[in-house]
Amino acid sequence: AFSAEKPNILIILADDLGYGDLGYTGSKDIETPNLDALAKAGVILTDAHTTASVCAPSRAGLLSGRYQQRVGFECNGPNGSQGLPGDTYTYADGMKDAGYETMVLGKWHVGATEEMHPNAQGFDHFSGFTGGSRSYWATPAAKGTKMLQRNGVKVDEAKEVKYVTDWLTDEAIDLIAKREKEKPFFMFLSYTAPHAPMHARPEDLKKYESIENKGRRTYAAMVDRFDYSVGRVIANLKEQGIYDNTMIIFASDNGGATVNSSDNGIYRGMKGSKWEGGHRVPCIISWPNGKLGNGKKLDLLSSTLDFMATSLDAAGRTEVIEEKQLDGISLLPALRENAQAERGDLLFFRRSVAAGVRDGSWKLIRVEELDKSFRYLLFNLAEDIGETKNLAETQPDKVKDLAAKLAEWEKTVQEPKWLEGKNYQNNQRLKHKMSVIGRAAERKLP
Repeated sequence: AFSAEKPNILIILADDLGYGDLGYTGSKDIETPNLDALAKAGVILTDAHTTASVCAPSRAGLLSGRYQQRVGFECNGPNGSQGLPGDTYTYADGMKDAGYETMVLGKWHVGATEEMHPNAQGFDHFSGFTGGSRSYWATPAAKGTKMLQRNGVKVDEAKEVKYVTDWLTDEAIDLIAKREKEKPFFMFLSYTAPHAPMHARPEDLKKYESIENKGRRTYAAMVDRFDYSVGRVIANLKEQGIYDNTMIIFASDNGGATVNSSDNGIYRGMKGSKWEGGHRVPCIISWPNGKLGNGKKLDLLSSTLDFMATSLDAAGRTEVIEEKQLDGISLLPALRENAQAERGDLLFFRRSVAAGVRDGSWKLIRVEELDKSFRYLLFNLAEDIGETKNLAETQPDKVKDLAAKLAEWEKTVQEPKWLEGKNYQNNQRLKHKMSVIGRAAERKLP
């Protein structure tokens, strides 16, 4: 057996989950007892962010531990031959080198060519599909990026699949049971829920029939089933006697989407935006043996970039963080010491015409207008978490300082290798206007 220093590592990622849609983050209409229990057992990171507010680039950042812009993976898509370059040193490569068995389940979305396939990117096992979304129901005729597969072999959906969220959970439990017992495992459990299409099981819908809005009812049922699935996986770890030495990291890939009836709680903005609602996500880290727990809240400025560095630290491989020039930092010292200090570096965001930077409680959003001029929005989140007061005019020196830091960072990254459609670029310009107020207005600009 491996030494207690090396925990199993399980990343559980939701897709397009609203910040306010879990019991522990304040939801009144959706029940999430299993994630609430995990929050109680772990550390709650209240200021955790993804590297992008849309699916593919956010995953590219998480899977490489580096800003995805370093390889030009800046926009959503990607299609055909686009994606995370085959020579990327991935999270899975790092864990494999540390002696782990590596598994990924669910949505991949960072490239579909042979060299970008999960099995070519460090993962021993892949059960899922390579695209960005698909039906939750069995689709026997599915092919290409929507086809469910195991390591490249098409799954017989008519026989095996009733509901994709359940299928992924069964696969996860099965892989844990069949794991190489002499090695620790690293599993990236990448659920599609509650990303569109809005498909919910009839029995889950029944539970939420008191919710009048049909979209919200379906969304609630999908989140409920996701939570139930997380509970099944955790119960299985406990049955196997390995829960205490498993580091579980839970997050969403970005904020709630404009199309899935989600709610980002107190945060302004939704998926696709640089507002907090776009990239601030619920995040829990639990590891009983590593003394991470007790439901404490940590307001450390943190990022999904940090997951890989934190895992390498837990596996005793901190030297890799520097060797591979990861942008993430290990969160273990802060998690263990309950340190409330901000990280020493800044967090940067950019997706074509909209970019941003966080420095302590200060945040700058920069929007490139059609005439190539820049428009700036400046907020002090310590005093204005809802981003209601743009301080750009009254604090010109702060704007200058943060804009310079953003420009410095931009010198270290590549130009985007592909772009999204003009309508998405224009929506980004529009959604970052101070006059777009309230969810109804935000939903009009996907």
